[in-house]
Amino acid sequence: MLKDNVVIGDGILDDELFILYLNHSLYYSLMTMHGNVGIKCNIINERSFILWHRRLSHISIERVKRLVNDGVLEALDFTDFSTCVDCIKRK
Repeated sequence: MLKDNVVIGDGILDDELFILYLNHSLYYSLMTMHGNVGIKCNIINERSFILWHRRLSHISIERVKRLVNDGVLEALDFTDFSTCVDCIKRK
């Protein structure tokens, strides 16, 4: 891979999948030198009820509360509970 005629990484094809090896220090210095840092960071609340609702195939709030009470899951934040559009579409 090239950026402004400078090699910032390379890769190989392994079983129909490309494996990329980036020179991170060179890549980040090039990006910051041009004033374009395009790296996005997504913050995930691991204690979110809706996150676990989706991870566990849209199980009910009662079942999630039972998992919390049984100690399978840590205490969750149920304040983000709202109507799940995917659950409504299934019904």
